[in-house]
Amino acid sequence: MRKSASPILAGTFPSLAAYGLWATLRAVRGWFQPHQHNEKKTAIISTSGGIDIPQTSWGSTFDATSHFFSSTWESIATYTGFHDFCPFATDFSEVARRAVHSKIRCQDRAVNAITSGLSHWEMDLMKDVHRPLVLAFTGPTGVGKTETAHVIARAMLPKTELVGIGKRPRGLMVLRGEDFADVHANVTSYIDTIKSALFQHLIKCQGHAVVIFDEVQKVVPGTLDALAEAISEHPTLTYYKPEDATIHRVDTSHVAFFLISDIGWEDMLTLLIAHGGSAAALPPHLLSQRVKVALDAQWTRLKFGKLIDKIVPFLPLSQAQMREILDLKLEEMGEEHRGRLWARLETTEGVREYLVKSPFVKYAGYGFEDEEEGGMEEGEEAGNACDSIQGGMCKQAKEVAEDNDEEVGEEKRKRKEKKRRKEKEVYWFAEFGARNLQTGGPLHALESAIVESMKPWRPLEVLDVRYNAQTDETELRWCPTEVRFVGEGGRGGGREVSLLREEGGVTGCELRWAGNLKTKIG
Repeated sequence: MRKSASPILAGTFPSLAAYGLWATLRAVRGWFQPHQHNEKKTAIISTSGGIDIPQTSWGSTFDATSHFFSSTWESIATYTGFHDFCPFATDFSEVARRAVHSKIRCQDRAVNAITSGLSHWEMDLMKDVHRPLVLAFTGPTGVGKTETAHVIARAMLPKTELVGIGKRPRGLMVLRGEDFADVHANVTSYIDTIKSALFQHLIKCQGHAVVIFDEVQKVVPGTLDALAEAISEHPTLTYYKPEDATIHRVDTSHVAFFLISDIGWEDMLTLLIAHGGSAAALPPHLLSQRVKVALDAQWTRLKFGKLIDKIVPFLPLSQAQMREILDLKLEEMGEEHRGRLWARLETTEGVREYLVKSPFVKYAGYGFEDEEEGGMEEGEEAGNACDSIQGGMCKQAKEVAEDNDEEVGEEKRKRKEKKRRKEKEVYWFAEFGARNLQTGGPLHALESAIVESMKPWRPLEVLDVRYNAQTDETELRWCPTEVRFVGEGGRGGGREVSLLREEGGVTGCELRWAGNLKTKIG
């Protein structure tokens, strides 16, 4: 006697068949929509003479067919659970730690706060503690906040999806403060827009997501109410769906929220100056307290500081730190085009030092104002040391550093002298951070000179870049790969070429361009 099939399988296959038929019919219905949409002939510009050619239906037919199969597959995969849309990487906290350490420079305090927060959250998820991760990235412009958030997202979300002509991590959602900044707009509409987008995203990704909210300080008051429930102690997104007049709820405990702003950066700068301009001397707890107070002041009703797991402070960048970041960018640039444009990109110590100075990078001076002398000047780019400080920051910094101890004798005299010297110190930081390296900065100028002067490309030769201090010119050469590069160099594949060998004509290098890179600043 034949045994009957398993009741589980007996119930599963008809359900799958029914669902597959429904998905197929739904896709077939959508198959014809592109034809209806393209009933009008669309003119496109021909690349061979500028003649307008009507678009045939073959392109839309191909797109519809592709949509048919992909829609059917995604529907069945979703129903069966075979396809996990937006999974986190295995051991995602360690993967993210390695990613930020390799891609982010000069923000050790921020990197430590991020890795600590991610590790703690991963442990909570393993213990079935249901809560989202909420990190507040704060600091002045151009110090790596947004770049860091995207580096983490790419590490946490290993699967990618096509967006336009590029790819992005599947599960990444990006919101921008400027899209919710109109003070005349209806705040309720902003809240509904955010909730709707987040709801659709979480449904698609089965509750896993990384949400980056950039420039959050720009949103109008009340907009962040959209996230209040999602990042609360009971993480849920409640969304009213007008199409079917029903209320839907989705769990948000597997969502990492990165809120990026410049809120509290003036307080951070005040503390940094009061501690001698050294990040290492700045107590982490004091920094977090100041920023949380600033966040609560920005959104008084929400008490946003209490909803944040960790403050991630991004401090301003000095010239030495800008040099370290430039070295990394040159290294990435060399590797990106290795074997395609050149065999290697070599940059000398001199040219790297030259590219982080003014006018390639603009620096602003911050510090204490000397009451007797009225500030400190440094050439044309300094001016009054406190001119760059907003909202009476000089006064605040002096109050932080005020010596209230009642000391006498020699010790008191020494302390007064030390305080007097400190009041004359000015700390210089890049005004627009590392963003200034690329946008209209030294990398932009160098890339322009390379593209204009070094064609045709020589993927079997070395592109040598150096600075001639006597002529104040940057020099670009093609050199054979067998040239021996000697001397101390920094990052970015840079080593000093032996000048004696080159002057003797032994290297066979070909000088292709010599000029002033300052003329190419955007």
